[in-house]
Amino acid sequence: MGKTCREATNPADAEDVAARASSPLVGLEPAQILQAEEILWDLMAASYLAPLWAAAYQINGGCSDDGFDYLRGWLITQGRTTFEQAIHDPDSLTDHSNLPSDRHAHPSPPGRCRCEISPGAPKPHRRPMEAGRGRGTGPTG
Repeated sequence: MGKTCREATNPADAEDVAARASSPLVGLEPAQILQAEEILWDLMAASYLAPLWAAAYQINGGCSDDGFDYLRGWLITQGRTTFEQAIHDPDSLTDHSNLPSDRHAHPSPPGRCRCEISPGAPKPHRRPMEAGRGRGTGPTG
């Protein structure tokens, strides 16, 4: 996956990066595509960390929940080394000039990509934003 950004003509072009990231899925069986999506959501869940969000907030002068999703999707496309470094040292994000930002809201900000492989498929049970919501696990449930 890390090759996708390095091979892209413009690594900030989210559509090019997304096309390159999804091209290995062409021709796979539906079950294999769903397995790939499960891995994607596992990585999204692993990067759903307050220190990472705080670093993105500081670096960009703000970071909405959608912006944090875009950042984590971008981070996954940067490859294992960059991903793991950011997880363990969120301040390492300052080393990247093409860090996505949602400060300037417009239809397709640089680095913004929708992290979904099979839009119509049921989602894995470990989606980060669903954890604990509406399942009787919160303070009132």
